[in-house]
Amino acid sequence: MNSDFFRITLNLILAIAQFITANLVFGASDFEVLSADGPISAQQDFATPAIYAFAIWFLIYSLSVVYGVLQALPSQHSNPIYKKIGWYTAGCFASCVAWIVFARWGPAYLTIPLIVIMFTLISAALLISLQNSSPTKGERRVVRPLLGIYAGWLTAATVLNFTNILPEYGISIFGLQNVALAFFTLACASLIALTMIYKTKASMAYVLTLLWAQVAIIVDNLISTNQPLVAAGAGCVIVAIVITTFYVRKRSKSMTATR
Repeated sequence: MNSDFFRITLNLILAIAQFITANLVFGASDFEVLSADGPISAQQDFATPAIYAFAIWFLIYSLSVVYGVLQALPSQHSNPIYKKIGWYTAGCFASCVAWIVFARWGPAYLTIPLIVIMFTLISAALLISLQNSSPTKGERRVVRPLLGIYAGWLTAATVLNFTNILPEYGISIFGLQNVALAFFTLACASLIALTMIYKTKASMAYVLTLLWAQVAIIVDNLISTNQPLVAAGAGCVIVAIVITTFYVRKRSKSMTATR
């Protein structure tokens, strides 16, 4: 079987499987963000966004299906970008399907390596896609937004997966709890986010998704958990994101102008 055909078919099938699996599991009345528990009951990390923010997954899964169809069009079979990122996206979609299953039914600890794989693969695909100086309309309207949103949301979700799951297996994160753990989560996610903003030259899809997550953390801590310190910490992260984005975009424009 031709490797291109296999890659294209795999992306289309896995994008649809991702969408269907997510809707079947997320649509369950007893589903929570991570409903599979470890052996020890642990308090949720306060750096968790408000529940409404997780609706972004529907956008991610929908765009993934559009991407799957787009890269399967005969006119796109020779597109070098799809050839370069195709195996990365297929791997991410497959890992996501597995993540959904383990997040729902366990064992929960398996969600940790899976979400790391997802973030690594989708970030690599995003960086590769941004190297193309002459993107097609499909790349501008579907591919880059999908990869930016996916990577942006996973930036926060990957760290949260660690801080929410490890304590349930008796693994302490430097002995941190409650507000201190939330600040640790925000700091780690911020470090990754600021690095990615620099690497992606402040991809707007990526940046806006980061802001979406931070605002949701503020909302949850002001309304649900009553933790104003954590809300303030998320506010500081927003300021850092905005300043870094402004700096990177200004630097990118000045470099382009001098060429």
